[in-house]
Amino acid sequence: MNEVPEWAARLRRERLRPDRMWSLTRMAHELIRAAAGRVPTSHPASLRRQIRRWESGENYPIEAYRVLYSRAFGLDPRELFASPSPIMEYMEQSDKSRVGVGGARQTADEIRDTSARIVALDIRVGAGDMVDTVVRVAAHAHRAAHASADRDVLAAAAEAQQIAGWVAFDGDRQDLARRMSLEALLTARAAGDRQMEYFVLGQLAMQDLHLQQPAEASQICDAALSESSVQGSVRTMFHMRAARAAAQMGEYSRARSLIGQTRACYLDGPRAGDPAWAWWLTEGEISWHHAMICVDAGQWGRAVELFAVAAEAEVAAGYDRGASVSHASLLWALAHVRDWAEAETVLTRDVAPRRGLASSARADRLLVDAARLLDAARERPSLRAAARQLLAGP
Repeated sequence: MNEVPEWAARLRRERLRPDRMWSLTRMAHELIRAAAGRVPTSHPASLRRQIRRWESGENYPIEAYRVLYSRAFGLDPRELFASPSPIMEYMEQSDKSRVGVGGARQTADEIRDTSARIVALDIRVGAGDMVDTVVRVAAHAHRAAHASADRDVLAAAAEAQQIAGWVAFDGDRQDLARRMSLEALLTARAAGDRQMEYFVLGQLAMQDLHLQQPAEASQICDAALSESSVQGSVRTMFHMRAARAAAQMGEYSRARSLIGQTRACYLDGPRAGDPAWAWWLTEGEISWHHAMICVDAGQWGRAVELFAVAAEAEVAAGYDRGASVSHASLLWALAHVRDWAEAETVLTRDVAPRRGLASSARADRLLVDAARLLDAARERPSLRAAARQLLAGP
């Protein structure tokens, strides 16, 4: 049985202190009260579920909720959350005693174990609040790899750097994200890990698309797709990135053809040689990118349909961070088509109850854009009020 982190046990102790003895429902109401009416949810039941996860150590509160907790309990947040999140605690132990102490195989295993913990955290709640910590993890892995000069350790370090690049990207630290991805590319090449090279190249293309630099993304994808060794899920990834690049360059017919090839490759199913990292290439992921192609083509109605498919798939898979991005994207698209009734449903049913449960700068930016568009719904004052709560933040 996993031990509950000290910070989580402290939350429960404070809630059940003899002079409080607050129920989970009372705790939820106290957090809402501490926000002075600015918490973007009127559903204490959703907060009750999250409080239970926080007190078990399953999830770590993002900064906004750490502040609300400190107000509710009348404690300095540094005192209340004196010990760090689970992954931070683990890395403190690693820094002092673990990674690099044993042989090459043990070192590689320990680096991969840490990477797996970060990925699990990112899937569940997002790791955007911990960019600097994850980058420190990657730097530590890189030092251990070069100390050992073992190819497997180098490959493990390349994965740690790739993850740091992704986390920085999702946290909207774009310069840092590119630096970490380029470091991962060099380390993967030193390790002779061609599959990781492909993954990092796909990540660089993804960032190019986010920054509206489709020509560079297209060049990366075309070069990769020209290699006969690029098959299965790796080929699916590059088709998807190439489709996005084509749409951004106004080549909508080519974009439709490429996203069609993406879906065809995906529906062929996994291949025996597919890399382990291809787990994230799902129906939800492909549908979200297909929706973005429709956005670039001005087909907002079709984008709404595809964002809804993506959100449903992410929720079903338990990918909370991915679901937060897809729901924010759906709300953004609904605001563009001025479907005020459905926008209010999505905002109150899907977005507001989940706000603050996962950390993603991309989702936050989409919600801000959506909220500004929703302010035009003058005939629906309840929608405008809910949208303004999004702008206020948790």
